[in-house]
Amino acid sequence: MLVPERHKKIINIVNENKTARVSELSKLLKVTEETIRRDLEKLEAENKTRLLQSGMKFLTMQNMDL
Repeated sequence: MLVPERHKKIINIVNENKTARVSELSKLLKVTEETIRRDLEKLEAENKTRLLQSGMKFLTMQNMDL
């Protein structure tokens, strides 16, 4: 799976569930937890997610710290 496709799937999963753990995403997408962490860091840099201690959640206007 290509990186953009994986990022889209991560966003879709989190959008549906509002949160996701690194370990859950790793199992669902069949990649290592380190790969998921790198993906999440990139998505956070693009302001598409917010990293939490052990996972992430989808950023919406309501929960963005502006």
